[in-house]
Amino acid sequence: MATRFGILGAGGISRRFASVLKECGCAELSAVAARDLDRAEAFAREFGANAAYGDYDALLADPAVDAVYVGLTHNLHADLVRRALLAGKAVLCEKPMAVCAADARALADLAREKNLLLMEGMWTRCMPAVRRATQWVQKGVIGPVRLLRAAFCFDAPFDPQSRLFNPDLCGGALLDAGVYPIEFAMGVLGEHPVETAGVQLPAETGVDAMDLFSMRFPSGAMAELSCSISLALPTDAVILSARGSIVVRDFLRSTRCELYDSHGDCVATFTEDVEDGFVYEIEHFCALFESGAKESPLVPLADTIACAEVFDALLRR
Repeated sequence: MATRFGILGAGGISRRFASVLKECGCAELSAVAARDLDRAEAFAREFGANAAYGDYDALLADPAVDAVYVGLTHNLHADLVRRALLAGKAVLCEKPMAVCAADARALADLAREKNLLLMEGMWTRCMPAVRRATQWVQKGVIGPVRLLRAAFCFDAPFDPQSRLFNPDLCGGALLDAGVYPIEFAMGVLGEHPVETAGVQLPAETGVDAMDLFSMRFPSGAMAELSCSISLALPTDAVILSARGSIVVRDFLRSTRCELYDSHGDCVATFTEDVEDGFVYEIEHFCALFESGAKESPLVPLADTIACAEVFDALLRR
């Protein structure tokens, strides 16, 4: 039986989610809600939703909706996730699920109390190439990791009212882009940082336009990470040890990873092409929902909370 989704929000990320959803045999679009009913109805016609609402709570009350995808701006995520859980819906929330650790902990506790599936939409963790690189690391193929480097940096036109630069919408590089290298590092290493330090370059609106930061992990591994909404950088991630290294090409939407020995010779590669990586996230969530699981092993709630703790540490500075 297909998982029946309701989508909160009719913006760009919701459109991407809905277009991929149509290609997944495990899911169907049951309803969409936006603050503008006309916009929701146009979205429903385009993507074949059965219902459209001009009110988020009306969708949450729809018995034909099994699970909710939250595709709104960062400042609205935690509240809409909370309302969806209280309405008895499983939830897949676009990243970041919460912009502070207190909210992340509260949502995880509520999901467990209500016995409902809750997952942050960290779709990159579901990509086969990232999963293969993670397996190589966690099987000890290159030995203990000493350094991980990753960056997600792009150059966006400055618009003080846009979601990227508006502080009222929880804009800034860390929340929009930095979440990816943070969660990539935690997922690959299988642990949470015990120390975080960094520097930031502010935009005119006061949000962070660029962040350079490092994390230290219990195993002794270090992560050197960066994110930006004002400067583009390459997105290949590198995982280094004394016995070799792993390169994840374009880790954000990776289709290829490479294993190197200590001499720098490539000894193994993994490749799997896909038109849009959202398909892996949707299929994973649907499999969890159909099995009755309440949490993802690929994107555990503990990682979502630990990532929000990094937000707290860096944004306070």
